[in-house]
Amino acid sequence: MGGAWLLDGLWKQLGIDAALRQLLGPRRLSTDVERVLFALVANRALDQSSKLAASEWAERDARSAAQAR
Repeated sequence: MGGAWLLDGLWKQLGIDAALRQLLGPRRLSTDVERVLFALVANRALDQSSKLAASEWAERDARSAAQAR
């Protein structure tokens, strides 16, 4: 959880979240695309796995980091 929390802070400090939200614009999707992209990047940085396994990792680790903020 610590690594994902640290990367999330860096992601936000660098303004990647804001840049992606601006580029993506308003969406009718219920999924937060910026958070999905963060989870995939964090997974590659911290615990490389397939895209399918990354969804399980994100549910377990990245979501915990987001809730800790």
